Amino acid sequence: METTSSSDTLPVTGQDITISLTLPDTSSAATETATGLITTGPVTGGDANIVIIYDASGSVFSTFTGAIPVGDANGDGLSDTILDAEFVAIEALVQSLIDGGFGDTNIGLVSFGSNAAIDFTGTASQDLDGNGRPDVLDAAASPTQGGGTNFERPLQEAIAYLTSPEASGTGPDIVYFLSDGFGFGGFDDEVQTLLDDTGIDAEIRAFGVGSGASEAQLDLIDDGVDNDSATIVLDPSQLQVEITGTGIDPASILNVELLVNGNLDATVPGGSLVSTPFGLQYSSPVNLDTTVDDTVVARVNVDQDGDGVADFSLETSQIVEQDGVTPPPPPPPPSDDIDIDIFADKDADFDIDLSFDSDIDYASDIDVFSTYDVDVDISGNEAVFNIDVQAFGEDTSTELDLVTVTMQDEWSSILATGYSAVEGFA
Repeated sequence: METTSSSDTLPVTGQDITISLTLPDTSSAATETATGLITTGPVTGGDANIVIIYDASGSVFSTFTGAIPVGDANGDGLSDTILDAEFVAIEALVQSLIDGGFGDTNIGLVSFGSNAAIDFTGTASQDLDGNGRPDVLDAAASPTQGGGTNFERPLQEAIAYLTSPEASGTGPDIVYFLSDGFGFGGFDDEVQTLLDDTGIDAEIRAFGVGSGASEAQLDLIDDGVDNDSATIVLDPSQLQVEITGTGIDPASILNVELLVNGNLDATVPGGSLVSTPFGLQYSSPVNLDTTVDDTVVARVNVDQDGDGVADFSLETSQIVEQDGVTPPPPPPPPSDDIDIDIFADKDADFDIDLSFDSDIDYASDIDVFSTYDVDVDISGNEAVFNIDVQAFGEDTSTELDLVTVTMQDEWSSILATGYSAVEGFA
């Protein structure tokens, strides 16, 4: 598979936007599935490594309600708690990976309180116990921590996971950090280690759950800078939306158009895009011409002012080479010198001796019908003709010999020799 991408800046909002396109390098099929992402950052290939850090300190058992109650989501016997809201958010994040076709994404799950521990390592869709729920959610339903709120320890566990063999993905590293309170521990060096673009080069997304969350601390965890980049949510349902958000407003995407060899082949409406941790994902079959290499273009149309009309477009393209299609060889160069000898020789020797010892009263009424049908058709490198020679009589003989010569893109020649004979009476 090959992935191409193109980036630009939305003129109205100043937000960066990227569209990617993934297709096979070569194909002999008439139809292939084109997939891609629309996101605010660069699109990188390979499987991602994700760390989900969530607060399991004593305060997460407090009630946290909103417009849509979450109930006892984790099955611990307590309903509508901060821990329930965190579980529902983690569930939405994992499901978005699976729905987007990223079920093989590596995940490390870290719970923290006064201490921290890695409770799960595996893939998003892994279900070794076969209970119908991903194993990472089984682990999230039974956190191992309690006590205070130590921000340093879970970040250390994230570093340990992302530098371990379990984090084998060659794609981006993303850390999700969820907490409901004010943390302790000096975490600046851990944040810098995670963000170092010559090392782990991770992206950290911090979320405060409830009014007790420390926006100032989470802002520093988010990107190491006090720039209001962390997200504080005051409603459980909002946390689900924010944790699976892409930074791109789905309502602003009118559609994604897919063109093959300059012709519109498919259109994916904006409402059909799937939200994943890596961006808004589109997927659609495209029809290929199996006789030539195909140029496929993916174009996103954006409505920045909400009037229903596209006011910005961005596209990327790639070529799908047709597997097994061999171009014809070039014709030989023309020649000024043509030397061809044609020789045809036909000898016919007939000796007929007739004697009659009788009186013959002979009357003959002979009707000879002779047709010559010659059709010479020279088209390209082909010379075709038809000759019909017939001899009518009691003893007849007919023979035809033929020599044809063609010079590619030059000329054609036909030489025919033969005879037709009928025995007569004296």
